[in-house]
Amino acid sequence: MGCAVIWNYIDLFRTNEIDRLVFVDQSPLFTSRPHWDSQEIEEAGAIVTAEQLNETVRSLESSSAEEVTRNILASMVTYTMSKEQFEWMVECNLQFPRRLAATLLYNQFHTDWRDKIVRIRQPTLIIGGRKSIIPWKSQVWINKSIPNSELEIFEEAEGGGHFMFVENPKKFNQRVLQFLK
Repeated sequence: MGCAVIWNYIDLFRTNEIDRLVFVDQSPLFTSRPHWDSQEIEEAGAIVTAEQLNETVRSLESSSAEEVTRNILASMVTYTMSKEQFEWMVECNLQFPRRLAATLLYNQFHTDWRDKIVRIRQPTLIIGGRKSIIPWKSQVWINKSIPNSELEIFEEAEGGGHFMFVENPKKFNQRVLQFLK
């Protein structure tokens, strides 16, 4: 949810004091609208309908919250992640109360950042994963929407899920450092 923090900062304070930006694998809007065509869904990176989101939120507040959390996280990683790394991620995630996690997810998935993204003019690196739960084509849309931006899509064999910085920290860190130089 790091991109949402940055996009919110930009909304509140503009970009005057920002030299460069790095966005890692976040949809501009996670929840599709009923009247959208497939291109709008793809470009926004929408991965759920409002009904699906509501069901997920209910599930995170239920007695099956741990199983739901585990399944959500499993959809965000590739085969390159070790079982130990995955279990550590689940353990860390479950430390946050599920009721609060459900509220955060609900709010996050309903916020549309597209009107903020198109106003960005700073050099920006956008990183996505080909096998991420976040549709990689939404990262292409972000790239096309920001002049002076660069796009890096990690392939599945490179740990190209949502957590590419955990699955392939060497490539991730090299790419970010290259951009910042």
